[in-house]
Amino acid sequence: MPAPALLAGFAAIDVTPPLTIPHLGFHPRRQGEFTGLHDPLFARALVLSHGRQHLAVLSVDAIGLSRDLLGPGRDFVAELRQRATDRLPLQPGAIMATATHAHSVPETYGITRLWETPAYRDWADGWCTALASTVRQAWEDRRPARLLIGRSELHGLAVNRRQYLAGEEHPTDPSVSVLRFTRDQDGDILLANAACHPVTVQVQELVSADFPGVACRRAGEALGGGAHCLFLQGAAGDLNPVRGCTRDWADVADYGRRLGDAILGAALTACPARVGRAPLRCASTALQVAARPVPAVEPMRAEWEALETRLAALPGSDPGHAAAVQRRSQLSEALRLAAFGQDPIPVEVQVLRIGPAAIVGLPGEVFCALGHELRRRSPLSPTLVAELANGCVGYLLPRAGWASGGYEAGLGPWCRVAQGEPERLVEAAIALAAGLRTGPRRSTEGLASTGALRP
Repeated sequence: MPAPALLAGFAAIDVTPPLTIPHLGFHPRRQGEFTGLHDPLFARALVLSHGRQHLAVLSVDAIGLSRDLLGPGRDFVAELRQRATDRLPLQPGAIMATATHAHSVPETYGITRLWETPAYRDWADGWCTALASTVRQAWEDRRPARLLIGRSELHGLAVNRRQYLAGEEHPTDPSVSVLRFTRDQDGDILLANAACHPVTVQVQELVSADFPGVACRRAGEALGGGAHCLFLQGAAGDLNPVRGCTRDWADVADYGRRLGDAILGAALTACPARVGRAPLRCASTALQVAARPVPAVEPMRAEWEALETRLAALPGSDPGHAAAVQRRSQLSEALRLAAFGQDPIPVEVQVLRIGPAAIVGLPGEVFCALGHELRRRSPLSPTLVAELANGCVGYLLPRAGWASGGYEAGLGPWCRVAQGEPERLVEAAIALAAGLRTGPRRSTEGLASTGALRP
């Protein structure tokens, strides 16, 4: 009998939120409401099948996909997977759900307890269903496809934003990797991977997918023939655009154009890949990682209350006013971090194998050095690193990053995982990739509810 054909399907759904769904602010981490729309947000899904083997990759224009968006006792990622696979042969554990990490979007990172607001919780529930529907529509779109793999480099997009700190390396990553699925009908599908924080237009009043949205549109339109593109954010935890957070729409267009052209270049020079008899496999593991130590809560709360009293009587012109406001902000962030508790944090590490390639999903903002190590040691090539996959537990810093300090290691809810634990996640990913290269297929169907992450 002839070998089964590789099938590839794509779908995109507009998931632009109501303007009343808040975005995430600067220090202290409060929320602000949008006043308008600059460009829409999309969920994009790729579904692959080969005989009885099925995989799905979901990429959402979002800042993150916290597992506790629906409140205590519920798991957003697990529910998304269940809704996406209901009555389908696709297994929940074969779905990788990722965020592009755009910042001018709703607060879905999980830093704030928005699930306490019924309106937000209702929106998040509907958003979960919409993301699941994207996967289901991609399933229906499957057509025979051939896999090609392309690479290019894009210099001058990202810089290491911690280069001012001593005691660590400050790598960047110009690589752009593309898995191209050519189809005779309904257009090719590009799965692109590159690393750079989409913070060009963060914390402002217009909804935007930032430069990854521009890049996806540009690459798909330039390739022509009804082509589609979805983007996986790489290990960009310490990589910012070269001009930083400019809040400039011209920068969004420029970065998006350059990234889109690099994706297109990789797609046009892509070479056919041998997929073998079992081209689609997945593996994942559930780990408990240690929470970072947090100072005692009561002294911090007492200091915060004293500062509140002092600031109420302190004129803004007083020389000590600015320092008191800054200290109050620091305490607010530390108290928000402490509210998560000190219990071990359940996380998922997932690896998908697609022919000779691998996609590694890690549930946080991965530092570039860790991404380089993962790709260097992975037995599969190319290995694409997808950060903020299947959850969101903040920055994943290597040990050198902790020693250097800086914002990412600061006492705040964006840094919840203890020193040394990111290296454990990298080791787990390498072991999973090695198993997919040589051993039988393994998969899980997602973690149990992580509602306990919230006190």
